[in-house]
Amino acid sequence: MKTDSSIIPNGSKKEVTMTQRRHLALTMIGLITLPSFLAALPVYGTRIREYFAITGEQFGTLMGMRNLGRIPAMITVGPLIARLGVRQLAEFSTIGVGLAFLILGVGGSLFSFYVSMSATGLFQGWFNTAIPIFLIALFPTNKRQIFSVMLVSLSATGILMPLLANQLLKWSVNHGDPGFATILQMPFVISGGTMLLVGLLLVVMQKGSFQNDFEKPHRIRLSTLLRLRPVVIALLLSLHAASDNTLHSFLPMFMEEHFEQLPLAAAWAVSGH
Repeated sequence: MKTDSSIIPNGSKKEVTMTQRRHLALTMIGLITLPSFLAALPVYGTRIREYFAITGEQFGTLMGMRNLGRIPAMITVGPLIARLGVRQLAEFSTIGVGLAFLILGVGGSLFSFYVSMSATGLFQGWFNTAIPIFLIALFPTNKRQIFSVMLVSLSATGILMPLLANQLLKWSVNHGDPGFATILQMPFVISGGTMLLVGLLLVVMQKGSFQNDFEKPHRIRLSTLLRLRPVVIALLLSLHAASDNTLHSFLPMFMEEHFEQLPLAAAWAVSGH
């Protein structure tokens, strides 16, 4: 039996709308934590070099492909949000990150690794910007609260993933290359498949009548972006990200190669970072 929305009391409508927003927000927070397993890659750094028979410089290039893919994403994310709306870009980038993860998870070769890192950088650049903005759009009167919940979720998974990766690495020692291939690829298959499925469901499901103006496309003026303050902020963020990513990627290998014994596993340094 179809219910006529016109006969639903206003209080009930607001309650249903708020429930829809909460469910969607929880879904988005869950989605944004799935790529956190990328934090396992620095922990696997030395083992990845052995597995693919590559040098430290080649490993640096491999990790840098993600940052290379992120450059066009950062340049285009503003115009894309203005053109498509933040919800549509969030859905599109979720599907893209899912596909990029599946390339590595299913392929498993060095070539697929390079392709996956490049594609991940591109789509995750859009994803990491669109999802937080979309969460704020869902709760425009509670911006700080929803952003804090998202940051705590990201921090928790970012801390736990390197420690989990360290335990998986210990398990793989007695299982040779097949064991390492399993712990390297399976998380990307699982998280990539989940993101792809959820992203497609978000696209096909009804958008709902609770969209506000902030979620929809907007015009963007280039003159506003090219003022001194936005340009300086973008430059400082870029320098910070470059330094941060370099430290994060190479810290475990530096520790393992320069110290014969470590009081704590390198994964704890990554987790603390």
